[in-house]
Amino acid sequence: MRPRSLASALLVMTALPALAETAGGEPAEPSASGGTRDVPARLSDVTIVGSSEAARDIGGAAHFIGPEELGQFQYADTLRVLKSVPGVYLQDEEGFGLRPNIGIRGSGLDRSSRIAVLEDGVLMAPAPYASPSAYYFPTQRRMYAMEVLKGPASIPVGPRTIGGALNMVSTPIPDQWTFYGDAFAGADATRDILVRGGGSGDHFGLLFETVQQESDGFKEIDANSYNTDTGYDIEDYLFRGRVNTDPAGLWYTGVEFKYGVNLLEAVAFLPAVRRNPA
Repeated sequence: MRPRSLASALLVMTALPALAETAGGEPAEPSASGGTRDVPARLSDVTIVGSSEAARDIGGAAHFIGPEELGQFQYADTLRVLKSVPGVYLQDEEGFGLRPNIGIRGSGLDRSSRIAVLEDGVLMAPAPYASPSAYYFPTQRRMYAMEVLKGPASIPVGPRTIGGALNMVSTPIPDQWTFYGDAFAGADATRDILVRGGGSGDHFGLLFETVQQESDGFKEIDANSYNTDTGYDIEDYLFRGRVNTDPAGLWYTGVEFKYGVNLLEAVAFLPAVRRNPA
């Protein structure tokens, strides 16, 4: 009955030549010797969809929920976010979206086991091939965008894409040094705090983000030796970093890594207490 932690690391390395016209769409610059010098180009971050415009060009069906739409309502519940996506079927379990049951095009809802759940393109199920049930689910408040793939569009993503795939895009490292924080409080001792800060230099980038959520729940269970409420407590920490060469150089190389810890304590509906292994 102790909370478990999930630690994940993502390492991405890209090296690209600076190609004039063909790579970056920039014309070649004249050099001191009278010839031309290639203008370095930088590839965008690797995503499955990337934008609402790109979703229209994908085979099958894709739906992109961008940062503007997520920021408008600032939902902490993934199920409330996905209600706007056609073809997605949802089943709530405890009223907070901690253990969402998601199906796409009638694939089934049980622990989202018939779809692939990813964060930044990495499969989130503890055993995505053998046991794909989503007993761990990323914290919605950390997300920058959501990508829903249906039909042939989900085939390259990974296993268990009978219905489709859900890719949750976390907050990228900002170009400028910024700090953001917000806090909400409500009934049943509910609190929700988000703190984020980071930025980029010439050869590096950093981002730290934490989400602290707590509630006593809006229901009560029969008295027992453990607890009588149906609340939860989330502590989510994320560190993201990048080291890169000179962006103005002939070759650009960058290494990005990500490390996160998610602690979740939640009371189940049974007389005994269960901890969600997240």
